[in-house]
Amino acid sequence: AFVLVLLISMGVGVWHAVVGRTDSNRDFILGSKDMPMLPSVLSMIGSFVSGIALLSYPAEVYLYGTAFCWHTLGAVLALLLVGLFLVPAIYKVQSVSVYRYFIDRFDSKALTLYASIQFTGAGFFYASISLYAPAVSLAAVTDIPLWTLIIAVGLLCTVYTSIGGIKTVVWTDAFQMAVMFLGCVAVWIRGGAATGGLAAAWKTAENGRRLDGFGNFDPDPFQRMTALTAIIGGLFYWATAFGGSQVALQRYCCMSTVRRAQALAWYVIPFFVVVQVLVFGLGVIMYAYYVDCDPLQERVVRNSDQLVVYFVTELFHDIPGMPGVFVASVLSGSLSTLSSMINSLSAVTWSEFVQPFFSRPPKERTVTLITKLIVVCYGIAVTAMAFNAESLGGILNALVSGLGAINGPKLGLFLLGVAVPSANGPGAVSGVILGTVASMWMFIGARIYPVPVAKLPLSVQNCAASNGSLTTVLSSVEATTSRIVPANHSFNLYTMSFFYLAALGCIVTFVVGVIVSLLINAKRARSWRVRQSISKSSNEPYSQKQYETSL
Repeated sequence: AFVLVLLISMGVGVWHAVVGRTDSNRDFILGSKDMPMLPSVLSMIGSFVSGIALLSYPAEVYLYGTAFCWHTLGAVLALLLVGLFLVPAIYKVQSVSVYRYFIDRFDSKALTLYASIQFTGAGFFYASISLYAPAVSLAAVTDIPLWTLIIAVGLLCTVYTSIGGIKTVVWTDAFQMAVMFLGCVAVWIRGGAATGGLAAAWKTAENGRRLDGFGNFDPDPFQRMTALTAIIGGLFYWATAFGGSQVALQRYCCMSTVRRAQALAWYVIPFFVVVQVLVFGLGVIMYAYYVDCDPLQERVVRNSDQLVVYFVTELFHDIPGMPGVFVASVLSGSLSTLSSMINSLSAVTWSEFVQPFFSRPPKERTVTLITKLIVVCYGIAVTAMAFNAESLGGILNALVSGLGAINGPKLGLFLLGVAVPSANGPGAVSGVILGTVASMWMFIGARIYPVPVAKLPLSVQNCAASNGSLTTVLSSVEATTSRIVPANHSFNLYTMSFFYLAALGCIVTFVVGVIVSLLINAKRARSWRVRQSISKSSNEPYSQKQYETSL
């Protein structure tokens, strides 16, 4: 199953490289603006809901309950607002790099450079985790070393992305998401049967307090996760993904009209909800399966991110090939994320970092070749970087907090440009500086001064003898885990939920940008009135155009 997914993905890349070959760099990046809707929708989901979701979301429900499930509502609200307000503004840019919007709106090359550098850094961070996730999953059920898997998956993804461009990325994403759906449904069916039915699994989770999070609407932002935290934090986090990232904005620009681009954002909603129901349902089923024998306390797994793979391995131990189907599902989600990310990274790198060095525009074939070489370089670099991903600890916490802290201020810039007509360049620059400082301060502080988090109760009272071979393979992957301690610790600023970091950076950027813009506009207005009074007294006309030129 694993090899078949790789071969089909590679075949799609070769097909589009041979049949749909083009020498135009815009076609390589934007797909001739004729991408079909359904594959584009699946590609959008695959770009952000990857194998990471299959590994970390069920583990979140297993350890902390269902409060995090409410982030799905936040994502739905984010997609509605992004399609309504941000997409029409971004679609007008029609550039390989959508961050040229900041030049058009604020006349600021510095902001475009900031957004490009920020996206490059965040893209490396995200892609490395996405590559590490399927590799560690496959290592858990085979004797293949982890480093071999990382290199094999990373380089193969790099090859088919570099030869086929955005069309290959979109179509392979669609295929890989179908495999991901298949794997989740298979686990639902088998897991439901193993736990006495889905209704029985739900009841077991309710008795184990896993469903308490559905009703926890405590507004305290210093609790790790509540329903309100998930909704509000999810709104900002997913708005940064679907409305502030080159990956998503590039897909909007692949549509033939702005209305189709808006429809793309809205059509993502039902598919996104289905994916979330499937992955969170895995957490409920997994808890019901291990209700009296927790693999973490039994020490047959070293990290919560390995729980799902260990569960599937046990669940399908008597059905040859089925563990491979689920591993292929994890692999498929992660391949889609990795290919989308390195394709978008190459677009931004060419447009903002390489193209300015050419005194005259090169030929289209030369540009396309350079862009493909950039894809290869990023693929190799991300593959190398993935070896450090395992030191990040829990995937969900590292992903959401890190990307939220980095991407939140950029979302604030887009909102400032779209929602506040009077916003200007100096205000935007001031806002993004303070917004980045605020969010990164909290992110770094939380990593330096971590606060132990209490998990919901788990049991090992009915554990049977562990499978030695599985224990050996799984324990070979080192990672950190949260300690099980009471949550009534003394107040610490860094205990603010990791899900609020995107909101913090966005709000600070927006508010500071508005205030500074108003102050600068007021100062300019006063200066204009003084100039007018001087020109009247000296009978020398002084036009608005002359004043703006002097500024």
